[in-house]
Amino acid sequence: MKPFIYNIEVAGMCNLRCPSCPVGNTKATDLQEPRPKGLMQPSLFYKILEKIQRDHPHSAETLVRLYSWGEPLLHPELAAFVSAINAAGLRSGISTNLNITRPLDRIIEANPYQITISLSGMYQDAYGKTHLGGQIERVKQNMIRISELINKTGSSTRVVVGYHVYRHNAGRDFTAAKEFSKELGFHFHPYLAWLCPLEKLLEYLDGLPLLQDRALIDLLVVDPREHWQLAQQHAAATADCGLRSHGMTIGVDGAIELCSAVYDPSYNVASDFLTISHSEIQERRYESAMCARCMSKKAHLMLCVEWGGYLELVNLANKVLTGLGLDTQLVAGVDDCSVCSLS
Repeated sequence: MKPFIYNIEVAGMCNLRCPSCPVGNTKATDLQEPRPKGLMQPSLFYKILEKIQRDHPHSAETLVRLYSWGEPLLHPELAAFVSAINAAGLRSGISTNLNITRPLDRIIEANPYQITISLSGMYQDAYGKTHLGGQIERVKQNMIRISELINKTGSSTRVVVGYHVYRHNAGRDFTAAKEFSKELGFHFHPYLAWLCPLEKLLEYLDGLPLLQDRALIDLLVVDPREHWQLAQQHAAATADCGLRSHGMTIGVDGAIELCSAVYDPSYNVASDFLTISHSEIQERRYESAMCARCMSKKAHLMLCVEWGGYLELVNLANKVLTGLGLDTQLVAGVDDCSVCSLS
């Protein structure tokens, strides 16, 4: 049975403005309600953690990830949060763009179960396009530092390099990232970049041109509409969505967001995680009109690899990469991947 995954947005802000992320591609005027920003208060975090323990009293597999759309390393109490999750007998996870200069020693000493490094290139010309505002040399130095700290402390932290594959970074950058990850002892996990948030994806699938996102869409290996057409052919194979059946996202203010793919707070299912039962939260999510819209279009199949057409998607992507004159070929197997096995 898959573990239940909580995404807790401890930092409602980010230092980068990536074009494939709503922090970078969504304006305040695009939202029906303003999205809360700032840092989660430690007192609120610890209360949330206590409730998660109560809701999952016998599941050491429960994963508590300290991020959603924001950059968790911006929170000065991150190491303490990791320690608290571990002390509660749960698994702790961090995903970071690793552009922060904050010292990493306390975080590694806290021994998070997993750290995922978001990467989209190994040379600045490619990396800077899709991690807008980021500096790849800083990321590389921080990756080396993490490897050194893990070796020094004997930490059991698993480090995953989540490599976002686009048309522009699937050649020399891909190869360099794979080799660099291997040298450091990190798990290299390439996956196709996609258009998000879900609200924007659904608009595009409905036929809207999304002219403001055209440059990003042109960088994607597979156009979302082609991806969606593949999903329709395998719709019957996956009746539910793992983002709701085995996951939950809690905002920086403690509100319960519809799922980890939705950005607009107007779709939140409750304003306070602490005052509502797990079963009622799930009932509200399954009754959500936005959830029904996504499921009716089978768009949920585009948000994971656990559907029958994933192999076909990878094969399609590989044909595109070959057509671009690249030797890079993606692999569909995910059984040994520490990302896919927990997502």
